[in-house]
Amino acid sequence: ASVGELAAGVAHEIGNPMAVLQGYLEMLADDDLPDEGRREYVEQMQRSVTRISGIIRELLDFARPIDDPLGQGDAALAVRSAVKLCNPQKRFRDLEMTCDGTDGAIPVALSTGRIEQVMLNLLFNAADASEPGQRIDVMVTQGDTGVTIQVADQGHGIDEDGLRRIFDPFFTTKDPGQGTGLGLAVCYGIIQTCGGTMDVSSEVGSGTTFTIVIPNAPVS
Repeated sequence: ASVGELAAGVAHEIGNPMAVLQGYLEMLADDDLPDEGRREYVEQMQRSVTRISGIIRELLDFARPIDDPLGQGDAALAVRSAVKLCNPQKRFRDLEMTCDGTDGAIPVALSTGRIEQVMLNLLFNAADASEPGQRIDVMVTQGDTGVTIQVADQGHGIDEDGLRRIFDPFFTTKDPGQGTGLGLAVCYGIIQTCGGTMDVSSEVGSGTTFTIVIPNAPVS
C-alpha cells in the first residue's frame, strides 16, 4: 500500500507539469502563432521542466541512503546558520523569529550540514504556515543523552488526519504546486539515520511544534 501511494504521488506530481508541457507543445505547432506568444509558451514550458527537475531531485534525496563519513556535527552552529540564512528571505520579513540555546558548540552524532538541511525545511514550512506578525520560536536544549531542537510556529496548525500522515512522502497541506510533500519525509529519514527522533504536535488555529532529538556525539 505504501509503495502504491508513493507511485501515485510521483505520477500526480510529475503528471501535472507534463500535461502543461504537452499542451504548450501542441500550441507551438501552430504556424500562425506570433513570436510573442511563442516566447511566452517557451517560458511556461521551462517552468514546467524546472518543476519536474525539482520533484525528481527531491525524490532522489528521499530514496538515496544518507552517508555521512564523519557522522558528527555541531547542532548549535547548524541552527544558527539556518536562522541566519532564513532571516533575509522574503517569506520571513513580516515574521518575528527567536532563537535560544545556541551559544557555544553542541557536538552531536549528525553532521552540521544535515542538521542545517532539516532546520531550513522546518523553518520554511513554519513561515509558510504563518501570518504576518506571528512568531517562530527555535529552542535548543542539551541533555545527558541528546540534544532537543524545537521549531514552533503560531500558524494555522494541522488537523488530526494531517498529523498522522505528516511524514508520509508526497503528503502536503500546501496548495497544489506549492510543495511536493517530500521535504519532511527526507528530514525524518535524516534524523532516523543517527538514531534520533522527530515528532510533531499541533492544534488547528494555534500553531505547530516540531521536536527533534539528536544523540550527543560519542566521547572519544
